[in-house]
Amino acid sequence: MFSLYVTLVILCIAVIFLWVKYQSSVKALEQSEKSAQQLQALMDSTPDSAWIKDLDGYYVWTNAHFANYFGLSSQQIVGKRDYDLLEQSIADEFFDEDQQVVRSQEALVKEHENSSTALSSWSETVKVPIYNSFNLITGTAGISRDITQRKNSEDRIRQLALFDRLTGLPNRIELEKRIEQYIQDNPDSHFHIALIDLDNFKLINDGIGHQTGDRILKSVADKLKAIQNDNMILSRLGGDEFVLMVCDSEYGAEQLGKFIANAVNGEIKLDDLNFEISASIGISQYPRDGNEYGMLLRHADLAMFMAKQKGRNQTVLFESKLANTALERVEMEKNLRMALNQDQFELYYQPRVSQTGQILSMEALIRWRNHEQKSIPPGIFIPIAEQAGLMLGLGNWVVDAALTQLQSWIEQGLQVVPVSINISAIQLHQKNFSQQLLQRISKFKVPCKLIELEITESLLMEDVQLVSTHLHALQKAGIGISIDDFGTGYSSLAYLANFPSDSLKIDRLFITNLHINVSNQRLVRAIVDLAEHFNLNVVAEGVETQAELSAVIECGVDEIQGYFYSMPLPADQIASNWLQLKDVNNQQA
Repeated sequence: MFSLYVTLVILCIAVIFLWVKYQSSVKALEQSEKSAQQLQALMDSTPDSAWIKDLDGYYVWTNAHFANYFGLSSQQIVGKRDYDLLEQSIADEFFDEDQQVVRSQEALVKEHENSSTALSSWSETVKVPIYNSFNLITGTAGISRDITQRKNSEDRIRQLALFDRLTGLPNRIELEKRIEQYIQDNPDSHFHIALIDLDNFKLINDGIGHQTGDRILKSVADKLKAIQNDNMILSRLGGDEFVLMVCDSEYGAEQLGKFIANAVNGEIKLDDLNFEISASIGISQYPRDGNEYGMLLRHADLAMFMAKQKGRNQTVLFESKLANTALERVEMEKNLRMALNQDQFELYYQPRVSQTGQILSMEALIRWRNHEQKSIPPGIFIPIAEQAGLMLGLGNWVVDAALTQLQSWIEQGLQVVPVSINISAIQLHQKNFSQQLLQRISKFKVPCKLIELEITESLLMEDVQLVSTHLHALQKAGIGISIDDFGTGYSSLAYLANFPSDSLKIDRLFITNLHINVSNQRLVRAIVDLAEHFNLNVVAEGVETQAELSAVIECGVDEIQGYFYSMPLPADQIASNWLQLKDVNNQQA
């Protein structure tokens, strides 16, 4: 813009001399001819278009660049009007601009888009009034510059700043601007905001690779674009989160959730891999749940979090009590931090027995009795500990507590069986995890054969090389490796072949009512056959009835865990009830 004004100043200087050329005496013309020619050459050399018009809109002078645009010479342009050179609508627009400059006696700066060709171009024009020696306006002078490259650069910068590079969707900044503008323009409207979060996406992104994760995100974005209409705004917030704003929705919140889930959920095939995708959806409603973007998105996020808590692949509509739940979570996080420092946790133990009822091992399960002596279920405080970054400290506490108890039982002369300890993702992905665990075990003088680690399938998909290194080192030292919740995640022959393991635990989801569920019976038998091929034991967890026990034994399961034999018990009760007994059948009798 600055350089365009500089050029215009030069043009105005030229105007003085050229106007003399038209209005001065012959002698003055002869004296100024040389200067006029020099200024004409200067203006012809600029890449900008420059011109002078009289009050009626007739051209009295142009530079060569301007004339060349029309395929004419400057002499051929002089004496013509815009109506002789352009379409009437454009000529009318330029004439009105000239009249505005004359009336206002001020400069006019304007950008024009020329879309008459296949590729649109942009120009920036500055027009100023021209005065004679009596300070009267005698016409207008203008200069125009091609700014197409600048506009394209601005568009690219805007695209990068306001749109997601991967999916091309509006980003968080653009979404906020559009929603706030919609609220301002339509204050009496009603609309929904749906926050869509892909379930277990981190496992894909970290386990298989970000490139594959990006392709899945693009596929999900395409699915959402396919259902988008003019009454919707679709955005990618970042990561695996999308937002769909539905204006004056014909759907209720529940219907909207199903509408989105039907679009997103399902199989995505990439190369030779199939991914089963689902989403947790939280929905807020304007104006019921907030009158501005920030509040609506926070409430949709709270609802989405509750959908995750309910087991994922759910839709939850925001309710005011969810805000109270958020406050409760903050309070619980504070109490969790305090509990770690005040030894408010305790380990309970649940036995795993053979088909004949003999105890083979036990699982250590954490329990929390807070400062008010209220028992907090692990299903409530574990997810909060994960989100609060407390799992490393909590996991290390469990390891130390289990080793301390094993040491105590050994010193008491009890017939001790292996104890299975659940390991969290944050523990397993510490670079020195295996080294530190072996040091802890050595410190407590506990044989490695009395320790088993339970690892969920999903953990094997993350940072494969590091996890494999840890597990091989630990198994080599004599520690057992058990894959927990087998069949619920990314069950794969590849990781059974590549990762060291000693047993598979079948999730209770497949054990409940096994005696009447033929499909689950086939699945359990298939897992048993698979485990036999890899020389692994199979544990069925969640066995609660005699019928379920008979069914798992018939399917060939090696070990049984569940309330049918025993609920989780404190250390003293597990010792007195189980560690001194060799056969549980006597106890049952």
